[in-house]
Amino acid sequence: MDQTISRLSGKLHRLADKLPSPRAYRSACLSLLAGPVPFDGACFAGADGHAGLGTGSVTEGDVGAIHPRLLEYESRGEDFNRYDTLAAGGIPAAALRLACGGSPERSARYREILAPAGFGDELRAVLTARGQRCGRLSLLRRPDRPPFTEDEVRLVAALLPQMAAYLRQAPFSAEHAEDGADEQPLPLPHESGVFVLSDRLLLLAANTAAPSWLAALRTAERIEPDVMPRPIRAVCARALSPSLQGGSSAEYAARVCVPVPGAITSASAPAGWRPQPAKSSSPSPSSGPVPPRFCRYWPKVSA
Repeated sequence: MDQTISRLSGKLHRLADKLPSPRAYRSACLSLLAGPVPFDGACFAGADGHAGLGTGSVTEGDVGAIHPRLLEYESRGEDFNRYDTLAAGGIPAAALRLACGGSPERSARYREILAPAGFGDELRAVLTARGQRCGRLSLLRRPDRPPFTEDEVRLVAALLPQMAAYLRQAPFSAEHAEDGADEQPLPLPHESGVFVLSDRLLLLAANTAAPSWLAALRTAERIEPDVMPRPIRAVCARALSPSLQGGSSAEYAARVCVPVPGAITSASAPAGWRPQPAKSSSPSPSSGPVPPRFCRYWPKVSA
C-alpha cells in the first residue's frame, strides 16, 4: 500500500503544478482515487474553513439526486461518520460498514437515503489544512461490490493532507472555467443580495441584486437555473437544525464563505431564526422563512 500511496502522491504533486481550479482539482482527485479505491458514486465538496459548510461540489454517479437530503441529515441528526465527528477525531476518514460493525442498517442515513438510492457502503473523509476544514469527500459503492476495507480507508486518509494543502490556496478565479479556457471574472453586483426562502427552499422574495448572486453560484457549480446552489442549501439546512433553533451567541447561526470567479461571497442566516412553513406568497420579515444574505468580498483575504 505504501507504494500506491507514493505513486498517487506523485500524481497529486504533478496535478498541483498545473494550478487547476478547485473544481478541476477535485474532479481530477476523484479520477485518481477511482483506480485503487473503486466507487460507483462520489461527492467531493469544498468547505468553509470556519463553519465547515459546503461551498460547492463535484459529484459523480447518482449522488447529485440525494445530495439535498444528505445535507439535511448532516445538520439535523446524529449518525455514524458525521463530518463534524470525523473532523474532531484522530482519523479523518471512515467507512460506514466498518463503523457499524458490518450492520449499516444501524445508520439512519443508510436506511433512509443510501440504501433506497442503491448504495451499499460509504467512505467519508474530511480535509483539513492549518486547523481549518477545506473539503469533504464521500465515496459510495453499490451493494454488489465488496465494502470498503480498512486499507482503503487508510490510503484515502494518507492523501488527505496533500489534497487539503492545495485546496486551501487554490486559485479561486478559475473555479468556473473549463480546463485551458480563458478565465474571466463573473459580472457581480456591488450591492448585497438579500432574499427570503420558505422552509422548503422556495424563493419568496428578493432584492434586485440577489438574482445575480444566485446566477454566479450556479455558474460556478455548473447547475441548472432552477436548482438552488448547494452552499445555500447547506446554510438553510444548518439554520433549520434543531440544535440551532434556540439561537446562538455567534453573529450568525449559519454562514458560509464561498469563492466565486471575481469575488468571494458570504451566505448567512441570522442567529435565532426559527423557520416555519410559509403560508403566504408575501412573507413578513419577522416570520419564519430563512433569509440568506449575500455580501461581496474582494479576494484580498486568504481562503
